[in-house]
Amino acid sequence: VEICDETAPLRMFVYSPGMERFILQDADPEDEGVKPTLKRLLDLSDGQLAEVGDAPEGIDPELHRKAFGAYRATMGTPMGMGGPFQATTAAEAPYELKEGRWFQAAANGEPAPREAVMTTRGNMLYKAKVGDSILLIDRPSLIGTTTEYQLKVVGVVDDPESDGFYISRSLANEISTHAAVKTGAVYLKLRGDPSRTLERAARERSSEREKRDGKGNRRPEDGGFAR
Repeated sequence: VEICDETAPLRMFVYSPGMERFILQDADPEDEGVKPTLKRLLDLSDGQLAEVGDAPEGIDPELHRKAFGAYRATMGTPMGMGGPFQATTAAEAPYELKEGRWFQAAANGEPAPREAVMTTRGNMLYKAKVGDSILLIDRPSLIGTTTEYQLKVVGVVDDPESDGFYISRSLANEISTHAAVKTGAVYLKLRGDPSRTLERAARERSSEREKRDGKGNRRPEDGGFAR
């Protein structure tokens, strides 16, 4: 058994220019007790933009403006809580690429390229094309200072199960400053008969635990019983 790659789930507010320009959001109840559904424009007025502030260095001003318009419009909704995406150590696409290429990871101590690969499931919302830029907005709390990260979409992978998109683990370690990047899934490469390979791996793991225990008994916290 060989560990092929690891993935870690992350969550930030994500804006893509391909997203719907309008979202549906419940307004405050009217006097007669009816909750009308309103459409709110995903954009900022000049006055609202002045409150938010100018785009940081390296962030496209128009992307910044529209992203914070979407951020304000979705506050108090599930979308406003941020969207999930995946950080992975995979050096190549785990599924077939429908468009573009797989992202590049950090090399030779250089900062990780700010690249993302959309999943087919994630693109049902983001509707991003290869070459588009998306903006990630990270905020540690309701009163915390926001941080922005602009990523370039370099590919779309045929993954109908994973939310959002993939980024490199090295990039995740750079941008996830408010939450640790923790592995959520490990993908294994098996050689030979898969059933026998897994059985042998389980025996080897059990033997290693017994050696660490030093008494020949599997520890209760490992899910085992004394022999």
